[in-house]
Formats: sequence, structure tokens, C-alpha cells
Amino acid sequence: MQSKYHLSILTAGLIFCSGTNGLEQKICTGQSVSIFQCEISNGKNLALCGVYDQLAGLQGLQYVFGKANDVELIYPVGKVTTGDFKFNYYFRSGVEYLKVSFRNGSVKYSIFSNSDQNQPPGNSSGIEVFDDQKHSSEVQILCSKIYANKLRNLSRLKCDEDDALGCNN
Repeated sequence: MQSKYHLSILTAGLIFCSGTNGLEQKICTGQSVSIFQCEISNGKNLALCGVYDQLAGLQGLQYVFGKANDVELIYPVGKVTTGDFKFNYYFRSGVEYLKVSFRNGSVKYSIFSNSDQNQPPGNSSGIEVFDDQKHSSEVQILCSKIYANKLRNLSRLKCDEDDALGCNN
């Protein structure tokens, strides 16, 4: 009876661990590490992955979207650099907005992390997507779980001067 009980507990544990169930999926590939990673709906993740050199520091960034076993988008494909990514930062008492953006054709992707103690819900992170050619409204996808958030460490990226947040870095 006791072994049957232990087997049931083990099986339940394996079932729990086999899905995402809030456990971080490793979607950054190779030697890259998650600078920002969160889970959105359907167990999908979005991640900004950094490639580092021990002596020279950050060598490149790559955006990855999907599941660990079913990646839907990687940008850029091939040589990874920081040149395509731009940074924006805004801060005042109780408020901090961070954003890293890039363009893939006519589509602008902006990974954001906002903290505003004066507005509910207080903190929000996710991605905003806007297609210049479709002239449609911006789509915002919020994170349900955040696994890594080190966007602040990217302040040396070139500033996106066209962004409403400005260039306070």
C-alpha cells in the first residue's frame, strides 16, 4: 500500500514537471542566457537572450518566441549583434519604464517592463507589436510569469530617439 502511495506521488510530480506549469522553459539557445524571459498564454515564452564574452561583455542579443520544443520566431537569425536593438528608459519617483525594441521588416517589437506605484496594477511586463504597413493598432501581450528581467543592464544600447520614453539613459 505504501509503495502504491509513493508511486502515485511520483507520477503526480512527473506530470506536474512535464508541462510548463510555471516552470521556466530554456528557450535561449547555445551559449546565450536570458536577459528577459516571461511566459505568456498557452505556455509560450518570449525571451531576449544575450551572448556574452568573458572579457568583452555583451556581444549580441537575440529575441526568441515560442516554446522550447516549438520556437516560432528568432530574431536575428544568423550573426547575433546588438546593433538592431534599441533601449529606452524613464524614471521618476515611484515610476520606472524600461523598453528594448527592434524592427523586423515593417514590424516593431518592444519588450517592456513598467513599474508605476501610482497606477494599478503597479507592475507590468510584456511585448508590444506594431506593423507600420498595416496601420493597425498596437498589440500588447502581457507576461503572466516573469523568469528573468535584467533589461536595466542593457542601458548601453543605442537609444530609440523616436520613442515617447525619450533618451534618459
